[in-house]
Amino acid sequence: MNKNFEYQSLKEEYKSQSFSLINRSFEWKDKQINIILEEAVFAMGQLNLFTKIYPEIEDFILYFYSMEAVASSRLEGNKADIIQLLSPNYNKDNPLFADQLELKNHVDTMIDSCKKLNKQRLSIKLIKDAHKKLYENIPNKYRFGGKLRLNDKNDSHHNLDFIPPSKTELKKLINDAKHFWRNDDLALPNMIKMAFSLYQFENILPFLDGNGKTARILILFEILSLGYLKYPILCISEFLERNKLEYYNRLSIIRVKNDIEQWIKFFLTAMKESAQLSIDILESLIKIKQEIKTTIVREFPQKGHKNAIRFIDCLINAPMSTIGEMSKKLKLSFQAVNEINKIFLKLNIVNEYSGSKRNRRFFVKDIMNLFYR
Repeated sequence: MNKNFEYQSLKEEYKSQSFSLINRSFEWKDKQINIILEEAVFAMGQLNLFTKIYPEIEDFILYFYSMEAVASSRLEGNKADIIQLLSPNYNKDNPLFADQLELKNHVDTMIDSCKKLNKQRLSIKLIKDAHKKLYENIPNKYRFGGKLRLNDKNDSHHNLDFIPPSKTELKKLINDAKHFWRNDDLALPNMIKMAFSLYQFENILPFLDGNGKTARILILFEILSLGYLKYPILCISEFLERNKLEYYNRLSIIRVKNDIEQWIKFFLTAMKESAQLSIDILESLIKIKQEIKTTIVREFPQKGHKNAIRFIDCLINAPMSTIGEMSKKLKLSFQAVNEINKIFLKLNIVNEYSGSKRNRRFFVKDIMNLFYR
């Protein structure tokens, strides 16, 4: 991955780092890449198979979206957690209001974009649309949502240890990436192409802000568009956030030492471990739901089993719901739903979020804990 520093014209007074194009063949010397690649593909296949045999997978997609959004946003300094994200109580006086709003946009972006992927190919327009939705209604940020950076000298560069490519070079690099995604003649495994995509995106920084989040969403798009997974339940950002220093250090090593192979191994490891994490979570979900059903049979009168199970299913599908909201969905009286909830609270299966006497919100504790990181 050759690179060099180039000065633009004296009129521009701009020094940028110039990256080589990625739409080309690549051969690696480190044979360990072959082993990790095989392990990553196998783990992804196991996860995809799991989703096909687990009929309730769609009930939990929102949780996976949320875990990915929280982890990816934490890499950018966001402080809100999954419970705050899923709570509809967005108060402008809350110091985390902006963080909550950004997380909600992140989830909405993934939901909207993944629907579009069912009807169209991965494209620059899809990525720009995703970036625009990320910053929809965000104070001081909505204006540049979906717009490529047009100014070389902007404040987003001042904390970087390198200067991204100038605007004159950016268009060429973006077109190169577009052809790279669609070039089926390259003798490169798709997962290694993804590693190049993430690296290149994080270096050329096509937007004024949110490049890291958008780049990680791009990986999810590629996983789905290439058919690795039927459902968007891979949370690569969870691995990257846990290994944040290594993540950024390995990106830096490419710039400093021209060593792309160490990055490929790191990326493939992230894919493998992320797939295994999703498998572990799904296995735990099956176990938790079975344990709850067993508890219902033991603790509820027989005539109440059906409604108790409906209650839990409702709260899983709509975490952070109030008694009134569940009453409407279940078509049961407020009092009936409240009595069921009291039993679940006593059994420590359901937890309360707000702590207030009115409009209290609830969630299934053990299921939320699987995604609370």
